[in-house]
Amino acid sequence: MSRYQKCRHVVIGLALTRTETKMQSSTIQITLPYIFSIALLSIALLAGCSSNMALPAAEAPIAQMQNPVLGAGDELELKFYYAPELNVTQRVRPDGMISLQLVGEVKAAGVTPTQFQNDLQKLYAQHLKFPDVTIIVRNSFSRRIFIGGEVARTGVIDMPADVSLLEGIYLAGGFGLTSADVKQVIVMRYEGEKRIGYSVNMQDELKGAAVKPFMLQAGDIVFVPRTPITEVNQFVEQYITSVVPGGITINRQFGNNTSAGIDTSSRR
Repeated sequence: MSRYQKCRHVVIGLALTRTETKMQSSTIQITLPYIFSIALLSIALLAGCSSNMALPAAEAPIAQMQNPVLGAGDELELKFYYAPELNVTQRVRPDGMISLQLVGEVKAAGVTPTQFQNDLQKLYAQHLKFPDVTIIVRNSFSRRIFIGGEVARTGVIDMPADVSLLEGIYLAGGFGLTSADVKQVIVMRYEGEKRIGYSVNMQDELKGAAVKPFMLQAGDIVFVPRTPITEVNQFVEQYITSVVPGGITINRQFGNNTSAGIDTSSRR
């Protein structure tokens, strides 16, 4: 169990203990100071227990901007101008090969589409009088990034070109406006045989400051975490509000015969 999970269990235990104590009386009464004390305790413990093991963004090596090469999983359409019966759409196999009529097994991974087109024309020149062929990349699995966390649409995003971290996030629909922690966006990428995480503070960039963008590479995994207050809100909803039958009603009296309150019973 991680350090964060252990501390989360401590917070849950304290909250449930205090809630059970309140419920033992004949009348359930959850006071405003009680809610505030649990919320503050949650913020303090959860924030103190969370540890960011990612490296600073400044330590990330410069992203390698190279001509995109074909890779396993890429979907290719081959169109022969003078031999349409040979037209085919295939996906590059995990071993980097595809199977074609007349020429058999051909290695597609590791070269650019233009280089692969030239290779095919040389191979088919032995069988066709006019070996003209066009390579169309229908789906580039090797040029993808993976985005999760507090964004509008989590999932796999195709990289149409070299994109920055901010551009990649907006390709996923943008940040969750009320829940995303833009101060510590995590980018994980393979460097050799290890996957390294980098923490990127995007607050200044979102304010329009002149900053050097963090460039993404194919295969990067981006995770946008929640803000601490969002974690606390979920915690209060799950472990305080939900354990009180009928919800929680808080009412505070102010001067001039005015009052304000919170009623969570309608959420149940």
